[in-house]
Amino acid sequence: FLSPGMEVGHAWVAQAAGIAGIQLSSVAAAAASLGTLSSLWMGLGPWPQVQNVRRLGTLEAINMQTLSCALLNGGAWFIYAFLVDVFEAVPVNGFNTVVTLGLLTVVFTSVKGGEKRQAALHTSTIGLLLYAAPLSEVPKMLGTRSAGTLSLFGVAASLVCSTSWLLVGILSKSAPIATPNLIGVGLSLLQLSIVVVLPSAAAVKAYKKE
Repeated sequence: FLSPGMEVGHAWVAQAAGIAGIQLSSVAAAAASLGTLSSLWMGLGPWPQVQNVRRLGTLEAINMQTLSCALLNGGAWFIYAFLVDVFEAVPVNGFNTVVTLGLLTVVFTSVKGGEKRQAALHTSTIGLLLYAAPLSEVPKMLGTRSAGTLSLFGVAASLVCSTSWLLVGILSKSAPIATPNLIGVGLSLLQLSIVVVLPSAAAVKAYKKE
């Protein structure tokens, strides 16, 4: 399925290829090859900054958000490409995911002193976003008077997980572990209250059909 904009773009590329005397399949193959090479280049892009972190021992030499987004992007595209049979995108995104994990490992083992706490805080923030993500549907939940995509199974798992790691953080006296999981417990309890009070989206849909 192509949107009107995509159809126009496809027609324009086909016309340009015809004028140049090039087959559209050749253009597609060249674009895929260039996309693969440039994706590998992007995956290795943070390498100079990581080298600076190793040399200086400070997070000031790198943008941690870039590395985190690169990890999420590579992992998501790896799964998507595999599921929709775009196999040319599987190796490059798998490679980039592994490379980014390696770069993060180098960064976390290279920082010194108080910056280790800053690195841990960054990791904790990503975990906190995971706990908060389901609440992005709150406006939709209020509009439909349903719990949306929230499920008791997932919320219960989130509550047990955050509670367990909160205890680990308290017992090990680790604020970077305890703090996000304390907030995670609160967010999980909020989600649990929504699941208990509001019916599921499926139940609302079934009720409307009746």
